[in-house]
Amino acid sequence: MNGTMTEVLAGVDIGGTSVKVLVCDARGRKVCLQKSSTLPAYLGTDGKTPDTGPQRRFDGEKLWLITAQTIARAMKELPQGCRLRSIAVSSCGCTVLLLDEKGEQIDFSVSPGELAREAAYYAGCFTNQEFCARTGYPLEENNSGFHISAFCQREQGRRIAHVVSVDDYIAYRLSGEITRNYSTALSCGMWDWGERGWLSRFLMRTGLLEEQLGAPLESGTPIGPVCQTALEEACLPDGVLVCTGGHDYECAAFACHPLVEGNLFSITGTIDMLAFFQRGELPEPMEECRHICDRHVMPGEHSSMIETLGAVQTEWLKNRVVADEQFGFALGWDDYFSRLAGRYGADFRSTELFLPRVFGTYFPWVDRDSLGMYAGLSKDTDASALLLATVEGMAFQTKKMAHVLKGDFSAQDAVVMVGGGSKDPTWLQVKADILGSRLIIPALPEASATGAALLGGVGCKVFAGHREAAQACEGAIRQEVLPDPRRSAYFGEVYREVYLPLERTMNEFDKKRLQINQRYER
Repeated sequence: MNGTMTEVLAGVDIGGTSVKVLVCDARGRKVCLQKSSTLPAYLGTDGKTPDTGPQRRFDGEKLWLITAQTIARAMKELPQGCRLRSIAVSSCGCTVLLLDEKGEQIDFSVSPGELAREAAYYAGCFTNQEFCARTGYPLEENNSGFHISAFCQREQGRRIAHVVSVDDYIAYRLSGEITRNYSTALSCGMWDWGERGWLSRFLMRTGLLEEQLGAPLESGTPIGPVCQTALEEACLPDGVLVCTGGHDYECAAFACHPLVEGNLFSITGTIDMLAFFQRGELPEPMEECRHICDRHVMPGEHSSMIETLGAVQTEWLKNRVVADEQFGFALGWDDYFSRLAGRYGADFRSTELFLPRVFGTYFPWVDRDSLGMYAGLSKDTDASALLLATVEGMAFQTKKMAHVLKGDFSAQDAVVMVGGGSKDPTWLQVKADILGSRLIIPALPEASATGAALLGGVGCKVFAGHREAAQACEGAIRQEVLPDPRRSAYFGEVYREVYLPLERTMNEFDKKRLQINQRYER
């Protein structure tokens, strides 16, 4: 408190489909919240569909304007008697923006052939195990570092003055200062953990200097006050401190830190992630799947994480299959959830099954050519049956990920869950029944934005340090969802006897269909 003024903190989360601006108090309690779609800011899409590629392409100026307008709406909603101390940003880690000497965005995209060439170069320098042990990332051309490396082989690569992540770009537009934070800087997959610097082979290959890539700072580090342009465009009050934020799922875990310790952490969004956090040395790379180790926003900790495409598939189904905007039939999320609830009743048995690969898959390995599938359709199949099958299919995929990430995963384990899917009771019950384990859902309206706000609180000294900030939401109400034993037994049989065999069959189908299509290419 400052006299009669309540000190509040702002967190911005740039997601795959929306930007969220949350203002909270020092206990993580929501003061106000505003959201906007980020879809119009994607380059090379129709403005309605998210880019699901590992290297999303944002128009930085459009993204900033959307973010600034959303912040401005939140500032208008801010109650009297509140004093905003800081603002920090979270975002996906896999996307980078290239800036020239004037701080303006360089539009870049590279061809599959260029990426394959870079992958071959680094494969000649490291085995996948060696590369993963050094960087925490698999040796694959989907890492944003490979996109940067490919672009630097062109003449235009010489224009690069700064490489920034999405959260660092928005922080730059807020403060006028270009910085990097560890959690998203390292997620470009070219940081050498052992040498504590950028991978020497990457520097040699690209010709970039370490200062162009940036010297990463801890999340929650002060950058500077909001600049004049941001004061005007985002309607922020004078004197607000901009601080480094971090990777979205790590910011969410930071806000839930007391619950996350010792448990699996699931964040459902455009990308579904499953992770656990620990201190000490990096674990050995997994041979059976694409496995990532990120530096946590909590200093001294890192994550072990598996990811795949998630709620973008429910968005696809909602907009493309069971609705038709052309004919004026649009299905909102409230409609989606009500139909889901009506379908998952006392008789939970069904014949429909969904293989969640509509946009390809990232698990066990990145495969853009992998195809999704609905099976078990009948004359009785309707839109609600497809909705439920989609949610169940995604939960089966999470179950497989959990058994890979934690080999002894069982009904005794708890899963802490945040994200869009954590807001609907039927979705939660389906997931608990299929996983066969207890779900813990923190009562945070936007976990990633809350985590970013708390990190800003570290920077402006509202908290004495990261540990104190991470305990801020400890007293928050949480919901627990228990699996129904009979349903779990049923889904356990479906998983073992139907889902996994169907997945193996579909892998072979993908290969044969691709081969046939290639034979008929013009």
